[in-house]
Amino acid sequence: MTKRLQPEDLPSGRGLIPAPEQEAGADILAHNHPGGPWSVASAFYLALTGDAGLRTGVLRDLVTPESLGAWGDFTGAREVLLDACMTSRVDSPAPGVAYVKFVADPGQTVIADGPVMVMARAIATLQYRPESERWLVHALGDYCLPENLPTLPPGSSPSYPRFRRPAGRFRRAGRL
Repeated sequence: MTKRLQPEDLPSGRGLIPAPEQEAGADILAHNHPGGPWSVASAFYLALTGDAGLRTGVLRDLVTPESLGAWGDFTGAREVLLDACMTSRVDSPAPGVAYVKFVADPGQTVIADGPVMVMARAIATLQYRPESERWLVHALGDYCLPENLPTLPPGSSPSYPRFRRPAGRFRRAGRL
C-alpha cells in the first residue's frame, strides 16, 4: 500500500527555475556585502575566466600569501572553473572563513524556488585577513577546513564585516 504525503510534506516547487537576470542580480547585490567573500570570489572567477584572458597580477592580489606558490600560473584553477558559474550562497563554517561554491553552468540564469541541493564542481575557501582588512582566496577544489587555514598573526582580531546569507540563487557565468 502506497502512503501519500500531506501537501505540507511535499517538496517545494520545482527546484531551479529560469529567472530574469535583473531578479537574480538584485538578490546577489542585496545579500552580498561589497568587498565581502562573494565579491572577492567573483573577482577571482572573472580574473580566471574573463574575456581578457588569465589576469595573473590580479589573481596574485586575491589569494593568501601562504597559498600563492601552490597556484602556479593559475591555469589549473582556470580549467576547473571554465563552463562553471557561482552560487550566490556564502557559507561560513567559522568566523573569518567563507566557502563559495561553483557549479556547472546551466546555460541560463536560474534561481532556487526553495532549498536545493546541488553538486559543486569546486569550492573556493576564503579567509578574512585582519592585517589587510579584506577577504582572500586560499584554496579552490574541496573544502579547506578552518583548522587547515593559515594561523592569523598573534593579537589579531577575528572580527570582520559580517555578511548576510542569501536565499541560494545562482548567477550565470560571465554576467551581471
